[in-house]
Amino acid sequence: MLFVLCAGVVGLFFAFRGKIVDVAYAEGNCVDSMPTSTTVQSVAPNPVPCTSSKAVGKILKVADGKTLADTDTICGAVSGATSSVQITISGTTKLLCLGPK
Repeated sequence: MLFVLCAGVVGLFFAFRGKIVDVAYAEGNCVDSMPTSTTVQSVAPNPVPCTSSKAVGKILKVADGKTLADTDTICGAVSGATSSVQITISGTTKLLCLGPK
């Protein structure tokens, strides 16, 4: 019985892990770094609590299916956005418009 319960919990984790990561990169959350150029970053910023001393930027907008090529169009209209980063989660590209924390 315990094995079945543990297997079910593990199965749920794998089924929803993409959604858990999506929630971490939601509007209003903070990240530990902000790119300073428009080149594609090899390492995505890590989501951190906004109360953390590691938080340097805030996610102001998340645009699904968009890339850095869409930065001017998407992030240009976001008040306070000073940077952007492209990430890929579960095969979906997202453009994060970032501003200072």
